[in-house]
Amino acid sequence: QIPLAYPENGIGLDVGRQLLAAQTTAKDGLVYTTTTTGWLFGIDTLTHSVLWARKLSTDEPDSREDQMLRDAGMFVPDLPSLRKAWRSQPPIPAGDYLLVPTAESEKLMCVDARNGKVRSSSVSTSGFTVVLHSDPERLVVASPESIVSYSLPKLKKLWTLKLAEAMSPPVGPGALQGDDLYVPLADGSAAVVLMTDGTLKQTLKRFRPAWSTGGLYAAHGKILSHAPDHLTLLAQEPAT
Repeated sequence: QIPLAYPENGIGLDVGRQLLAAQTTAKDGLVYTTTTTGWLFGIDTLTHSVLWARKLSTDEPDSREDQMLRDAGMFVPDLPSLRKAWRSQPPIPAGDYLLVPTAESEKLMCVDARNGKVRSSSVSTSGFTVVLHSDPERLVVASPESIVSYSLPKLKKLWTLKLAEAMSPPVGPGALQGDDLYVPLADGSAAVVLMTDGTLKQTLKRFRPAWSTGGLYAAHGKILSHAPDHLTLLAQEPAT
């Protein structure tokens, strides 16, 4: 057990921390984790020591502690637009760097896995808010207008799928079954995208509850739909 942060104010008074969750990834004996206090840590599991720490966002003029000292009562942060905020997901290891999707930054952060220093990235962040899929070779991100795939670790763009204006935006992580990526959409439908070239194979209606957050998770040939309002094991039918 390694203490990472000591907030001056209890979580019961900080609405922002109530809406966040720590996101953790482990690789090669190291653990990379965010916290609800706005930090990213690199931890050595062998020595049980913190290797480095990086603040997730430095854009706020005042810290939460400063604002709470000035404004009595419960602290309510200014939440970013849903079209700009990234969906918080676990850090993504890619070679010698990490990609960090976090709701506390409008950019997809790219940091050096060895020391936490910020690095430049070729991933376009304008309007993109969701990581649909990542594996050692691929990264797929989405905006309300398009879905884009990159190769890892070089971050070379592989393909772009433009979404029709009538199509609802992607809302969370997708589920990969074979070469098909099932992408959850806001209206409860799911887009089935061919991972090899980005072809939209079909759109499945009433795939999960409408206007829900969460996403999809694939395991053992099945797809699980998860969100704060439901947890559903879906019957899979091959896309045709």
